Amino acid sequence: MASNDFRAMVQDISAAYDVRKGELSALRQQLHQMLDEFKKEKKEELKKIGDERKREISALKKRVEDIKHDVHDSLNDFRKTAFAEIEKGAKDRKEEVSHMLKTFRKEVLDGFRHERENMASAWQELVSSMKAKRSGKTQGDQREPSYERVASHSKKARRVKTKAAKSRHHNLR
Repeated sequence: MASNDFRAMVQDISAAYDVRKGELSALRQQLHQMLDEFKKEKKEELKKIGDERKREISALKKRVEDIKHDVHDSLNDFRKTAFAEIEKGAKDRKEEVSHMLKTFRKEVLDGFRHERENMASAWQELVSSMKAKRSGKTQGDQREPSYERVASHSKKARRVKTKAAKSRHHNLR
């Protein structure tokens, strides 16, 4: 009896071992299947993410190219506009300078011309007046100025000027 019990117990243990072995094998097979499915899903997700990133990068590259193109166009427009404004400004300044020169010529130079003409006519009047005064005087008073009188007069004028200059120089110290 004891040997039958022992045999039954060994058979029970062996059957339990086989059952456990089968369950472990089934679990192992399920685990491998789950891992394969997980790998497959992750691979598909990574491919989708990679494709999405490629599209995003492509879209970003296109946006960068569009921005470059827009900036290039904007700079060209700015250059054209700026050059046009500079040329217009230069033309305006040229016209202003031309107008100023015309005004200067008209006002200043014409003023000088009129002043010179007035001075010339005043000089002529003075000369005429002096001639008239001289013609009314006696023969002895109408003498022409001699070189000696003119020279002595100019020497006196120089001495006076020299003294005045020395005096100013002395006062500046």
